[in-house]
Amino acid sequence: MYIFNTEIGTCGIEWNELGVSRVEMCTKKKGSTTKPPAWVSAAAKRIASHLAGKNDDLRDLKVDLSKSTPFTKNIYAALRNVKPGKVVTYGQLAAKAGSPKAARAVGRAMATNPVPIIVPCHRVIASDGTLCGFSSPGGLKLKAKMLEVESR
Repeated sequence: MYIFNTEIGTCGIEWNELGVSRVEMCTKKKGSTTKPPAWVSAAAKRIASHLAGKNDDLRDLKVDLSKSTPFTKNIYAALRNVKPGKVVTYGQLAAKAGSPKAARAVGRAMATNPVPIIVPCHRVIASDGTLCGFSSPGGLKLKAKMLEVESR
């Protein structure tokens, strides 16, 4: 894991030949001594820059979602099209992905998202507009901060 600092805390990236395979927000893990490939360092810099308020949709970053189901991959693809500073409800995201009755399944997909920020699960909110369901360390306070940074 490559560890890097951001304005919201220390984050980490794991990767393989398919792309970024895991992102940890506010991690307490120690990084490896192996120098990451240039594309991983570049991805980390872009994530840090985004979290510092320089919006970057990060959609072009390659991710390895090979362990995800086809449904989940479809949900993640639809979510990657939600721009920084915008939010979508679980139901709206389900509809965008072609499964309008699958809001609860969207919630499960968000809870198991291996690459938060790249697949921006923090942009998914409850149907009444409240923040809910963010399992990264820092919880809803972190989700609120990330949304605030993106809407500047």
